[in-house]
Amino acid sequence: MREVAWENWAITADQLSLLDSGVISAPAVTAGVALPSGATGLTISGSRWPSSLRLVSVSPSTQAFLSITDTYALIATFATGWSVLATYPDGHTEPISGQVVPAGGIAAVAGKASTVTDFGELWYGSQGFACDSSEPPQIVALCSE
Repeated sequence: MREVAWENWAITADQLSLLDSGVISAPAVTAGVALPSGATGLTISGSRWPSSLRLVSVSPSTQAFLSITDTYALIATFATGWSVLATYPDGHTEPISGQVVPAGGIAAVAGKASTVTDFGELWYGSQGFACDSSEPPQIVALCSE
């Protein structure tokens, strides 16, 4: 949850380079959180705080599929929906693909706990996915554990 707080801060404070550089999250986890062409900033609509978290094992076959060595994943459920919106000079906003979760949505983040100087203990994610039918079977299986 602290990692999400740092990500939320980076988005709202226009400090996206911290996401891209892996200081807060691995770029694979925050894929899609980039300023689209012509956009002047990002905002968050709704609450990115999960209503529940589950820690699950990542099977060897899913590790091989994802090309990761992490043996655990957090499964997050969101009671309320949220999205990251790109803002444009004329004032309109557009949701960023891959950064929209509906109410009741579920997401998985494979990773590990790690202590980072000046930040304390964080869940450092190596891969992040929305848990819906658009994902490969290995991800759907991971999300349903």
